[in-house]
Amino acid sequence: MLLDHGAGLISLYGHMSQIDVKPGQMVKKREWSLGKSGTTGLAAGDHLHFGLFLNGVPVNPTEWWDEKWIKDHVPPIVWQVNTKTQRHQTQKGPRSSTI
Repeated sequence: MLLDHGAGLISLYGHMSQIDVKPGQMVKKREWSLGKSGTTGLAAGDHLHFGLFLNGVPVNPTEWWDEKWIKDHVPPIVWQVNTKTQRHQTQKGPRSSTI
């Protein structure tokens, strides 16, 4: 499953045994369970493959979990895009991501 966060950031979730959202569905932070991890494919045990891609290029996901790292390393243009998008979506409703 891929989750589009906007501004070129995509997260990948692999070996999902259950997906609780539909393609194109907008999801809000902490409001939805995306699904459950599992043992799909040739997996020997229940686990999840998680990845992040920025404009199609794999990036280290652990860095993106650190808010300070994001502020120090994500180009200001991404913040500008996200801020404009957030302001625009606030007028329409809360910010969300697309499956």
